[in-house]
Amino acid sequence: MLEALFREIAQRPAATYQRQRQQVMGTPGAQLPITVHHLSLAHCGVQLTLQYELGNHNLAEVRFTYQGQRAIPAFELDTREPLARLFRFNKAVWIINCRDGRFERELRRLLEAHRLTRLAEDTLFNPLMKGKENAAEWELYTRYHLAFADKEKSVLPILDFHCGLIDYLYQEYGLATERGPVEE
Repeated sequence: MLEALFREIAQRPAATYQRQRQQVMGTPGAQLPITVHHLSLAHCGVQLTLQYELGNHNLAEVRFTYQGQRAIPAFELDTREPLARLFRFNKAVWIINCRDGRFERELRRLLEAHRLTRLAEDTLFNPLMKGKENAAEWELYTRYHLAFADKEKSVLPILDFHCGLIDYLYQEYGLATERGPVEE
């Protein structure tokens, strides 16, 4: 089902999908099958990559770099553990460290709008996101473990979140190459 979803997304313009399968040695005499799903697509002229590795580490990674016309705030986003939310007065799912309050509010809005808050509340979806200046570019790196049922339910919301963030960055910070949002 996951592969079918990636193939469907790869039908979008400027999108590609690859699947790699390999076997590595596990415990003595055992082979560990690993499958890596790699999806690459362009949104508003920005290249976005998503990789799901299943079988060994069971991790998903999403990345993009952005060249704005102005400085973009750095941030870190983490998820409050479900058990901690039970016993804390603050039941918020997200822990966001960002010095720009407006940017932080937009991140929270995008997390809600693209169903990531609901996914984190209902499953063990626990992403770590870091947005930071890297040389002349701003880079967003998202990583999360795939140790929850219905992993495929995270694919579209996480892609939609990243595309929504790219749209916001274009609107608020411009794009060094002067390309605008493209209807898909």
